[in-house]
Amino acid sequence: MEINLDPQIKPLVANLLRINIGRYLKTSDFNHLTLEHNFDNLWEQGKKAVRDSSNVVFIGFDPSGDYEEAYQLILNALYKQDNKGFFNVLELTLTDFIRWDKGKTDLSKVVENLEQLKMPEDQIQSIKQAFSSKLLTPTIATPDKSPTFEKSEIKIDPKLCFVIMPFNDKLNPIYESIIKVVLKDLKYNPLRADEIFTSKPIIDDIWLNIKKSKFLIADLTDRNPNVFYELGLAHALTKDVILLTQNLSDIPFDLRHYRIIVYQDSISGADKLKSTLKEFITELDTKKKK
Repeated sequence: MEINLDPQIKPLVANLLRINIGRYLKTSDFNHLTLEHNFDNLWEQGKKAVRDSSNVVFIGFDPSGDYEEAYQLILNALYKQDNKGFFNVLELTLTDFIRWDKGKTDLSKVVENLEQLKMPEDQIQSIKQAFSSKLLTPTIATPDKSPTFEKSEIKIDPKLCFVIMPFNDKLNPIYESIIKVVLKDLKYNPLRADEIFTSKPIIDDIWLNIKKSKFLIADLTDRNPNVFYELGLAHALTKDVILLTQNLSDIPFDLRHYRIIVYQDSISGADKLKSTLKEFITELDTKKKK
């Protein structure tokens, strides 16, 4: 079906299609959302228009492309008639999509489009908060005894830097040959969770060492859920964190206002990471002394 989209919303629609929004639009979750917020009739009209325009009958499966076309129709109609309704439907759709998708899909481009279209700031923040809350939901195994996450008074170790990152063959050399080396050169003691050996539950030790650290380094490469969980603990304590990644798309849009080092996994990239990391830590030291 050819849809004569308003040129202003074409970039937004393109990015909605890139995230495969149709897989959510065809669910009962979205149907319930349309009923709850009283745009079910509009949604049914969009789906009927798509069906009526097609000469193909699908038996045995339900193509998500039809739902995407129907959604484009209602967005286009709302944008031309009522900007408020247009933004309301998008806010509702995206916040519930994030819940349904468990925050797995990067929506940064979609949010950029909405900002360009002048979506009200409170609605932008609503989408970002929905995304952030899903990212910081613990996905690691729950210990038998839940740790007590309290901001209790604890003495900061001025030489401790806790490093948050996955433990795998891809990133272990980054830790051993670069991060550790830089920290030791600057007279800091690096510590990663797999280097902690006590009889207590590991999450208790992670929480304790995050609290004790002067600052932290977090490598978000590959969007490891445990890394995001530990990063959430650090942010809850308002700790200084230096963010690293091999791919900027691994950084959620609600964290991109932090200073980030994007590095390449290569010989030249290693040298650049060492020098940039030293600069960031030195700058952090200078700021702390002021």
